[in-house]
Amino acid sequence: MKHAEIKSNKKVAKTARDAVLNVADRVQNLKEKTWRAWEESKPRQQKIKENLRVAGEKVVAFGKDVGTGFKEGIAEVQKRNKKRGASV
Repeated sequence: MKHAEIKSNKKVAKTARDAVLNVADRVQNLKEKTWRAWEESKPRQQKIKENLRVAGEKVVAFGKDVGTGFKEGIAEVQKRNKKRGASV
């Protein structure tokens, strides 16, 4: 039974890792697509800068949510194991 829980947690960790990488790729794509406009247009620079800032904030918030989810998941597994009398 412990083995199944370990597999499940690894799957969650991989899914969270993949999600973080996808968000980072999106931010990088946004930077690449907007770089030319960044150099060409002063008024647009502010808007682009704001969009990048917002994207960065979303990445940070997402990372915090993933971290919180992992902590909650680990706490839940520890609670289950404690109820079953198993040591973590």
